[in-house]
Amino acid sequence: MNLSPNPAGVNQSVTVFVWLSLAPFAFGSTFYGWNFTVTVTTPSGETTNLTLPESLPTGYTYIPYTPTTTGSYKFQANFAAVTVNMPTFSSFGAAPGDYSYESSQSTVQTLNVTTTQVNPWPETPLPTGY
Repeated sequence: MNLSPNPAGVNQSVTVFVWLSLAPFAFGSTFYGWNFTVTVTTPSGETTNLTLPESLPTGYTYIPYTPTTTGSYKFQANFAAVTVNMPTFSSFGAAPGDYSYESSQSTVQTLNVTTTQVNPWPETPLPTGY
């Protein structure tokens, strides 16, 4: 999991990136994306669970989060156990059958939120010549 930018300012959007090193299965035109949640603990100790969009075929997904107070926020990504039934050979050559994946959690990541907004990474200018 990655948080960007970090540190961030109050009311500044932060992108929460989550992924598994294993790409999800696909067979035919059917794609099984991974599903994640992220547990956010605010500086006051309140917890919120974010449900992320289904992962892309590369195995990652992301969601914006906007902190509303200063302090240290804690983030932990969660992957629930899942079994995928492959009725035919996958596009990666996996044989038909059931494939089970255990649940996992990321390490806890800390987002430091200050009163100062953080400037985004400057974009590289387009070339003006050959």
